[in-house]
Amino acid sequence: NSEERVDAADQETVSWDRSIPEDIKEKIQPKEVPAESVTVWIDPLDATQEYTEDLRQYVTTMVCVAVNGKPVIGVIHKPFSEYTAWAMVDGGSNVKARSFYNEKTPRIIVSRSHAGKVEQVARQTFGNKTVIIPAGGA
Repeated sequence: NSEERVDAADQETVSWDRSIPEDIKEKIQPKEVPAESVTVWIDPLDATQEYTEDLRQYVTTMVCVAVNGKPVIGVIHKPFSEYTAWAMVDGGSNVKARSFYNEKTPRIIVSRSHAGKVEQVARQTFGNKTVIIPAGGA
């Protein structure tokens, strides 16, 4: 059950030839994992409400892969800007790590519908001055 719905007319079929790009293969060490240990979540159109309001900068496609219940791969793709961020546990990412952060107070952007649930955990983790910013499609 998804919290967001898309009409069949809005869906587009995408084909995949099952090949993995060579640059990705070079970054991944082979590891056998039984299929029954793998869970994949795909949100093909996060920020559906914002999409209907033509706020395309908030629209993302998200993928999470977990092995034995632990997340190991995450991908966020912004289809209207063609930006993709990905990371793998012990496998790197395409996002350059910052050497420092210029904010003294941590700020966390969270989905409007989940901001309240995240606030307590974030403040326990990062301190009471943590600022929660509710946003569509976060």
